[in-house]
Amino acid sequence: MVACGGSSGTASSGGDSGTGGSGGTSGTAFTVSGTLSDTTVGTSLSKSVSGTATHIMAVSPTVGGVSCKQAAVGSGGTFSLELTGLNPWLLYFYDSSKIGSNMFMGRIFSSSWDAFTPASTTGSADLGTVTIDADTGKASSSSSHSDIMSAFGMTSALSGFMGGLDDAIRRYSNPDTDGDGSADCDTSSDTNKFVLDFHVRFDMKLNGTKATIANIIDSYLDDTTTTSSYNSTGIYVAYPTSFSSATTGSVKFQDAAVTTSEGGSIAQNTATSDVTQNSFSGYYGFGPNTTSTSELPTGTIIFTAGSKTLTFSDVQAPSLAELTAPTGRIFPFIKFVKSDSSCATSCTIASVDYKWMEKTATGWTLATTDELAILVAGDGATISIRVDNNSNTTFNITIPKTSASGSITWTSSNATLSGVTASQFNALTTTQLCHLGLSYDDKIGMRYFQNIDDAAGTCS
Repeated sequence: MVACGGSSGTASSGGDSGTGGSGGTSGTAFTVSGTLSDTTVGTSLSKSVSGTATHIMAVSPTVGGVSCKQAAVGSGGTFSLELTGLNPWLLYFYDSSKIGSNMFMGRIFSSSWDAFTPASTTGSADLGTVTIDADTGKASSSSSHSDIMSAFGMTSALSGFMGGLDDAIRRYSNPDTDGDGSADCDTSSDTNKFVLDFHVRFDMKLNGTKATIANIIDSYLDDTTTTSSYNSTGIYVAYPTSFSSATTGSVKFQDAAVTTSEGGSIAQNTATSDVTQNSFSGYYGFGPNTTSTSELPTGTIIFTAGSKTLTFSDVQAPSLAELTAPTGRIFPFIKFVKSDSSCATSCTIASVDYKWMEKTATGWTLATTDELAILVAGDGATISIRVDNNSNTTFNITIPKTSASGSITWTSSNATLSGVTASQFNALTTTQLCHLGLSYDDKIGMRYFQNIDDAAGTCS
């Protein structure tokens, strides 16, 4: 069974302050505004159905939580939303009189952008006249993409970087995931009730062989011979315990066939209850883990928990080809620096050094701080270690996202300890480092794991 790597925190984490329907400019947020050319959306066989665009919704996910904002569309088609900057936002219109996915009227896009990401915490962007195309379910702006980029403070390079990674945000296009006739966004807390996370796992390899902790003692993984070999993806739903008492359930991929570690080959539009539980504080969760040779599902995913059903429409997960050759994705590289470089075994540690690396078509390059600021959620990546392979003695160290590279002094004040005293931590040696976990969450709601094995002859 594949380890879940459960979400930390609560599903309401990352919620914005203020009210969901606020408009205008407060000076502490980034304001997006515009005018719909027509609030009436005609009948179509596409994702967009006939109705009236009564509201605009903005959704910004991270792992274990979804922030949201919404506001009513004015009688003349005007709309305005205050967003938290440095976060990607899915923007779409919905009809509050509809139920379920029929609420969706159309999502705003621009060139490769499925998400709109303000590169600063304050400012404003006027999208001009926005027109919904009923045949595509897309809403386009009268402004040029270059003008929109400028308004959002995005350079061409940063725009292309996010545009290549943001497709998965479209899984939150259904305003009414549970089909109760009310939008999921809780305006009192600016959070979405329901979460769909992807936990994406890679094996770090040197010349085709799985890397071990021994390979990152006093040296980084070699840029020229290191590859990130795709391993698997966990596809986990999460819902409040108050929504359903069922701790597990079934999933159906309406438009895709997949292969999972729990149930093997799963045919398109076929429900399976072969899933892994992934609950966390205040939330139940479950889902399957796709194998290294399986495509991830796209289209509609339906989860059933007891008598309740959750429908995620327009899911656009990374393709198997994109995961097998993860160009544009970011991975933190680390090394444990010995206190004495001449020490050969059981060496005390002076620091953990790090560098955030971006995969390119031909190798690796150092990521930029601008990329880290708009992509990496929370404070950065997490190193988790078991001391002497004992699950009761562990510690975590945060790799900050504020710098593309740096050094973290090996002292207890720079770690979160569990079952380990400060003096024990400070005296740890390289042979005591076991079960390394290296991961980070992005602002599209993806959690990336980098698997590195224990060093030979240790952690038995």
